[in-house]
Amino acid sequence: MRHLILLVGTNPLPNAVAARLLANPGDKITLFGSKDSGREIAQRLGRWLSRQYPEGESPTIAYATLSNAGDEYRPTAITSRLEEHFAREWPNSRPDEIHLHYTGGTKTMSVHARAAALAWRNRQSPRPRFRASYLDPEALALVTDPDENEDEELKIPQKVETITCDRIQVTMSDFLDLHGWNPDLPDERGPVLPDLALALAKAHADDAGDGLKAWEDWKCQELLPRTKEWREDDELPGRCTETGEWLKIWRPIGRWRRQNSFWRTIVIPPPSSRLVPHLWQPDVPLIDAISGIAPDDLALKPEHFCKWLDGNWLESAVMQALCDLKEAKQLYELRTNVKPRHLSGNQDLGFEFDVIAIRGYRLFAFSCTTGNQSKGQLKHKLFEASVRARQMGGDEARTALVCCTSRDCAGELQEELERELDLKDKIAVFGRTDLGDLTSAIGAWLDEN
Repeated sequence: MRHLILLVGTNPLPNAVAARLLANPGDKITLFGSKDSGREIAQRLGRWLSRQYPEGESPTIAYATLSNAGDEYRPTAITSRLEEHFAREWPNSRPDEIHLHYTGGTKTMSVHARAAALAWRNRQSPRPRFRASYLDPEALALVTDPDENEDEELKIPQKVETITCDRIQVTMSDFLDLHGWNPDLPDERGPVLPDLALALAKAHADDAGDGLKAWEDWKCQELLPRTKEWREDDELPGRCTETGEWLKIWRPIGRWRRQNSFWRTIVIPPPSSRLVPHLWQPDVPLIDAISGIAPDDLALKPEHFCKWLDGNWLESAVMQALCDLKEAKQLYELRTNVKPRHLSGNQDLGFEFDVIAIRGYRLFAFSCTTGNQSKGQLKHKLFEASVRARQMGGDEARTALVCCTSRDCAGELQEELERELDLKDKIAVFGRTDLGDLTSAIGAWLDEN
């Protein structure tokens, strides 16, 4: 029997992965954490683990919680609490092996939990084996330290075991459940209007920005003024070019119109065929024009189609690229518009993942934004997306910003954030020159991760 000790940190994902790799039916798992947040996270992790095994085959799960706030930094408190736990769990027997997994928890906990486990092991007769391990978030590998056995002939070298994605598959529902959020998600959907989305992406792909300017001009001159409600406080917001120049444009900021009678009569001149060939015919009410190019659910709600034209098309283009890559890159799950919600009720937590992909237990989060935005705006979006992705998926998570900026601006933005926040190789920025072939651009990034 193996006694697996997991040091509980702020993110439960590494311990969830380690437990699935190391604990077999009949083993014992101890979740060792701090007094406050550690107790809650440990209990949540324990409930999740108990559901991962067939009924009646789950390892025995025990909890060891430090007594006082701040004890996770106090060697004596850590050592004495773990000694007490061993005495209670093994009063008259001993396991075949003690395995300490220390990816979570503080550095102080790692050092002194190891010392306590070894001290207890050395007092037993016969002595159990001792192992210690951690997860390498870059290589996605389980690293087992050299054996602590005193007998030279029994010592083993450090072992690095790559965790292939077919061994551990964590779903988006699992990520949410482990964090104490509502794990219920709608059924997976494919991209909306993928062919049209890819055509729009290619129309934006010139580095000079001519396609971007033409599309934004059409939106602001034709689409938005005709389909959004004007409000008394509507202004003339500026559009910031990459040179810093501000151009004043008319753009209503109210809600999309929702009256059924309105959509039966509204006519929107289509954009230039140079941008998107054969989008729809001129002088045709929009509700009739989209019936041939949009799914039924969009045809019944034209405001959704207009919102898609205003910017959501880029999410569809990214999703289609990931669908094309799914089998070759071993992507387990693909989703758009994931909004984490509180466990009770449907109130969301105030943030959203535009597009996500999961391979093994690595989360890839994509933030998609259109229009001619400033470098500062794009930097804020990438920063927020990276924080949320790492909150959800830990150090293993990767984040990409897909936008319409120039090649030079995209490179500068990625380099700045990598340097300022120590995110080298954890983020990517895809600019408008990548939009012409998103599948190749995203595929190359997935290969690097």
